[in-house]
Amino acid sequence: SMAAPHVAGLVGLIKSLNPLLSGQEIFDRIVNSTDNIDDLNPNYVGMLGSGRINANSALTNIASTDFDANPRIGPAPLTVQFHDSSETAPTGWMWDFGDGTQSTEQHPEHTFDPGLYDVTLTIDTDIGPGQKTELRYVAALAETLAATDSIVLAGEPARIDIMVRNNLPVDTIILPVDCSNITSVGFLDSVVTTGCRTDHMSMQNVFSNKFNGEMAYRIAVDDFVDALPPGNGPIAKVYFRVRSTAQPGETIDVEFNTLGSYSLKFTTAEIAFTPEVTTGAVTVSALIGDLTGDGVHDATDLNELINVVFFNAPMPNPPSVADFNCDGVIDAVDINDIIQFIFFNGPGACE
Repeated sequence: SMAAPHVAGLVGLIKSLNPLLSGQEIFDRIVNSTDNIDDLNPNYVGMLGSGRINANSALTNIASTDFDANPRIGPAPLTVQFHDSSETAPTGWMWDFGDGTQSTEQHPEHTFDPGLYDVTLTIDTDIGPGQKTELRYVAALAETLAATDSIVLAGEPARIDIMVRNNLPVDTIILPVDCSNITSVGFLDSVVTTGCRTDHMSMQNVFSNKFNGEMAYRIAVDDFVDALPPGNGPIAKVYFRVRSTAQPGETIDVEFNTLGSYSLKFTTAEIAFTPEVTTGAVTVSALIGDLTGDGVHDATDLNELINVVFFNAPMPNPPSVADFNCDGVIDAVDINDIIQFIFFNGPGACE
């Protein structure tokens, strides 16, 4: 009963050293390298096959292939230096970088676009060909995590989406959410994944100091769900309540600093890394189009806007108050839109 697992293990060893060998070649190598044990079993002479397997003999004179590379993980485009370290002296090389390109150099350099790549080296030697494949060996990263911005009036609720662009399937996300100016400008209400790309994954609160706007979460797969597939979109939503006393221009800044022992990290089946980060903010705004701050839209606001656009008058605080159509530019179009709104029942701000 022990013969089968021993032989199977030796088959695996041989195959790991040289996957190019066929089943028959492996069989012949094992049979032809055994130790005859008939003298040890006189009652079974001729009934013990070719003998007892000898792993050392079976592994002799196999074209052994090996290589290493540096760096294997980094931002795309990622330039990697490969090095052939095969024990058997090669006479030729064929590298397959997993992205449709190859090289016949002994120690090639190759640049990878975003993605996760298998790498294969095939060598020619005086004792036959050899080959080694490393699965998911190089990770060229273009993963990003960014918080959107939100502009709201004092006293209103606010929401910021945390957006992720990933090219690799992600199993686990450690997400620290660090919000400044909490209590003075507003309050951190909640962080949820409902309706996000991660709503099929489990979410666990691993660090909590909500009063100071500090929360960290572990978003992960379990035995019954798939990893976060490559894509782009929200992985979490952060909700706030802005104080009614908050002043225009004040902000709640959302960052992803380390909280306790929890740092921002993505984990795949093979690697762990930190994505490129862009922070966001909730900005308190006055009533859009109300440049005078008196709570109504009237000809005085129109006059102020004309002065800003054409006569270099100081910008209101915050400047977004003057961007009536919310296109990011303060110009004559905003003047026309506010005229239509005030005098001709036109669309309101940002409509």
